[in-house]
Amino acid sequence: MRIASATALIALLVTTPARAAEPLQPTGKWNVDYGDAHCIASRTYGSAAVPILFALKPSPIGDVMQFSILVAGSKTEIDQYPGTISIDGSPPVKVSVLGSPAKDGKQRMTSVNLPTSVFQTIRPAKVVRLRSSGEVDQSFVLSQMEPVGRALDRCIADLRKVWHLAEAAAEIKQVAKPKTPLPSYFSADDYPHTALRALAGGTVEMMLLVDEAGKIKSCTVTATSGHASLDAQTCSIMARRASFDPALGMDGKPTKSGQTGRIRWVIP
Repeated sequence: MRIASATALIALLVTTPARAAEPLQPTGKWNVDYGDAHCIASRTYGSAAVPILFALKPSPIGDVMQFSILVAGSKTEIDQYPGTISIDGSPPVKVSVLGSPAKDGKQRMTSVNLPTSVFQTIRPAKVVRLRSSGEVDQSFVLSQMEPVGRALDRCIADLRKVWHLAEAAAEIKQVAKPKTPLPSYFSADDYPHTALRALAGGTVEMMLLVDEAGKIKSCTVTATSGHASLDAQTCSIMARRASFDPALGMDGKPTKSGQTGRIRWVIP
């Protein structure tokens, strides 16, 4: 079983050209990161002067693939945009795009939570194009997506064993339990401004990986609300505020585990 040290999480891209340029060619090989609480496949595009990191992060269990990219940029606003993804020139699929500054303040991060059914159509594709007014309009040449997909599948299988998810849950005597109900960690003040402006609501389903000390090591959306800002805010709040009593193994000792949760956002 390979569980290596985690690398920094990725996200999505770029500048705002009036129309898409020629599809970008990859400038590096795929790298699959077997993190202690995640699986991420990433690849560089662009040029040495303007590198772009393209990344895929599947949920440990669920129906979502985070499609993301990171590029140099100083735009500081956090905002949600309607967007589309086109695969090999096929009719565009509507998506919700979240743009935000990276932690270093020198890069722009944008992300999309794709249903797995949409990602399955990307695996054999040659070119994928992401468009969102005000945030991104770029195409990427894809290659080796099938072996990358299989590598992510193997990584997720390992992750499930380590964190006692799915069939490995039978190895847990007592599941992790939040010290207070999950909705209690949220307030009306937490409602993302971008979602309020759009009068957007919805339900976010997530998988929380809880370690032996009851701390959340990862929060991953497993069913998207359809609104990127609500998805991102849900995991941000859970990671910062939630506290758990850890799961117990068959030996009665605290152990790693996964805890599913659901938060429904309703306009206050």
